[in-house]
Amino acid sequence: MNTQIGVGLLVGAVTGTSIYIWNSDNFTKPQKIILLFCIVFPPAQWILAIILFFYNSSVKPSLNVNLNSSSKESTPKTKKQGLSTTEQKQSVEILKEKGLLNESEYQEKIDIIEKQIKIDKIYKSKEYLNLKSLFESGLFTKDEFENKVELLKTKASENNSFIQSDFVREKLIGIWKDNVGTIEFWDDNTFVFNDKNKDITNGSWSVDNSDIIEIRFNSRLEKFYILELSEKTLSYEHNNSRFTLKKENLI
Repeated sequence: MNTQIGVGLLVGAVTGTSIYIWNSDNFTKPQKIILLFCIVFPPAQWILAIILFFYNSSVKPSLNVNLNSSSKESTPKTKKQGLSTTEQKQSVEILKEKGLLNESEYQEKIDIIEKQIKIDKIYKSKEYLNLKSLFESGLFTKDEFENKVELLKTKASENNSFIQSDFVREKLIGIWKDNVGTIEFWDDNTFVFNDKNKDITNGSWSVDNSDIIEIRFNSRLEKFYILELSEKTLSYEHNNSRFTLKKENLI
């Protein structure tokens, strides 16, 4: 009877130890396999487990790095790529043409997209960029910044100058060239100037009052006063000099 109890306790102890080892984060997978093979001789399993436990504890930082690295490498990275508002409108129109959206569903989706377009334009406006700059400088708290952005949205919906500035901004986006070099205005507000000597200046840009291009680079603010703007021609005044550029065709 006593022998049976002893055997039962031994089997229980070995089983419990093996389960603990397998579920523990203190051992690597190869170590776990070796320790489980030692189940046929429990004292060896226990002694080796104690040795490996203290060994792994002493090198735990590097062990964790290795485990995390292998986990990251084995997990494929997926990148979310959303559709632009233009692509969204095209997709909705296609669905309507195919009869997958009725008129009310179509209009509902279009209204959502149009609202997002307006918000996107606000986030690219000079006013928003100024607010963001002041917030990042610590002059606005987060609550103050968010309240000002909401106020800006309200003002934008009531003020036609925002619409006119958007019109000018959309015309400017692209690459303009003259005999001095090229100027690039991009939709994410980045500005690039490449002169004929291949020197490159990077910065940001925005439109003020529909007739002034504000360029920020190297902690400087430069203003280009628009004299003429068409689909293919941009003329502006800067430092009492007039510049005329032609728009490059983007292929």
